[in-house]
Amino acid sequence: MIRLRPFGKMTYEEIREKYLEQLVDAKAVEFDAADILGRDSDETDKGKSKNSYNKLAVFPALRQYLYDADEKIIKNNLRQILIGPDEAPRSLGGKGDPITMRSVFEKIILDIERDASNIPKTAVDACQQIFKYERLNVVGKKRPKYPKPVAYWLQSQLCVRVCPYCNRIYTTTLYGKKRIRPDFDHFYPQSRYPYLAVSLFNLIPSCNICNKAKADYAEIREDIIKKSKNRTFTYRQKKSIIYPYDESYNELHMNISFRAIFYDNKVIMGQSDDFTIELRPTEYSKNIKFENLAPIKTELSERFKYTINSETADDEETVDKEELAFWNRAKNTIELLRLEEFYNEHKSEIRKIMRIHYEYTQVAKCLIMQPLNNQTAPAHMYSLFSRDLLYFASLQPEELGNSPLNKLKRDILDQLDEIENTGIVY
Repeated sequence: MIRLRPFGKMTYEEIREKYLEQLVDAKAVEFDAADILGRDSDETDKGKSKNSYNKLAVFPALRQYLYDADEKIIKNNLRQILIGPDEAPRSLGGKGDPITMRSVFEKIILDIERDASNIPKTAVDACQQIFKYERLNVVGKKRPKYPKPVAYWLQSQLCVRVCPYCNRIYTTTLYGKKRIRPDFDHFYPQSRYPYLAVSLFNLIPSCNICNKAKADYAEIREDIIKKSKNRTFTYRQKKSIIYPYDESYNELHMNISFRAIFYDNKVIMGQSDDFTIELRPTEYSKNIKFENLAPIKTELSERFKYTINSETADDEETVDKEELAFWNRAKNTIELLRLEEFYNEHKSEIRKIMRIHYEYTQVAKCLIMQPLNNQTAPAHMYSLFSRDLLYFASLQPEELGNSPLNKLKRDILDQLDEIENTGIVY
């Protein structure tokens, strides 16, 4: 739902290199240290890369991706798996190709698996012996150089304060005798893509609720058969969802907003809970029209049905395929994580906002904020600051991840402003 902005303490390049050093120290990846770090060195733990080569006999496609014909590690490909490309994608502030980190992962998967619809259990087991996610939690004397576990170190460096999937729950990390940290969601599930188990940008700090809800139900492309109580279940092709490093519900021309659907005029005064919170497309390109956005309760599938604007595009083939994919991912995320159901449990927060907005006139707001008025600050900056202070929220796009429910509060306030300016309740 909200974009991860992880580089407050380190740059893209710095966190990648430090992460590799941590993986080596924790023995989380079974390759020679020189191969992992991409350097020529006289490391004493040689032989691990050879061991991995032998283990990957059951996974020849991955072995071919990681090793050349002389059985030497292809360092660039190993680094691609572990820490992504040397140049940051544009979605993470880079300037060139690739455009998104998702496209990096998709290419890695395609290069390794090609047309394979599944990988055998023996290949999964081999990868788990090489890419050891459990080692990210190793502590104490087993890690002489970096006593803090990799998982805790990484969480603290990424500066992710709130779950990016739901924007509802803090992702606080505490280290000490009683340690606590948020979950790491494997965006590409390690049960299906075990060679991405410790990949830096495949680890999404998230709340326990979203991690469990997402489980293995996204980003998997083939049928999965599971057994429970002597019954066999087949989960059909999985759906793709929003990837927080690349995108959010606050994208330019691709915006999805919370809306309160009113059933009682007292709602706008903050005196009634008789409303429903929905997520709806609110900004989109000139090529797409969403026609089922009436100010009444509407099924999710109907809200995201679109038609092609015949005045600007001939048919769906002429519209940016990534744009169409975004809307499908956004809808799938709402559905899979049950976002609307959860947010309808936060009506008390909306009532507070509506009551303040209704009861405090513009004059009253100015009087309240007058002692804090900085005459040297631009008028629009003062207005933004006063709005944040009045509603106890961080409402600027780059600050939505600072505390829970900021996206909800911002969108509802925008809706109230529109109602105030137009006189139309919707």
